[in-house]
Amino acid sequence: RGCSSDEFPAPETETLLGSSLSSLRGVLMLHVKGHAAAAHGVCARQVPARPEYLDSCDVFILLRVAAASAASLFIWRGSLSPPALAAAAAAIATRIEAAMPVLTSHVAELAETPRFWAAMDAPEEDTASAAASS
Repeated sequence: RGCSSDEFPAPETETLLGSSLSSLRGVLMLHVKGHAAAAHGVCARQVPARPEYLDSCDVFILLRVAAASAASLFIWRGSLSPPALAAAAAAIATRIEAAMPVLTSHVAELAETPRFWAAMDAPEEDTASAAASS
């Protein structure tokens, strides 16, 4: 399958960063992809935190926040993703790191760790991924 930014509709504008991060619990996954209509040619939108959403042409940010432990942030880079998407994801990750303490890991496609897959397993009360599914 080719890597085309036109295969997705225009993203909805949502504020995911800032004060809302401090109250987040569960798992959040952002799909960072090229989008010609976006200001910098890149957009990020929330998708369900499930493996079938990962795309080799794009970059994803996976954030898992549990009440009793430090948050984990993963930047997953698809093997066919351009460097501009990785740079955009890093900028988003920097804003998240400024808003809350997180342990950040970079993950390449086909080099995922058990820790990455475990973070994607959302608990039943995961409202962040549930909101992306609706």
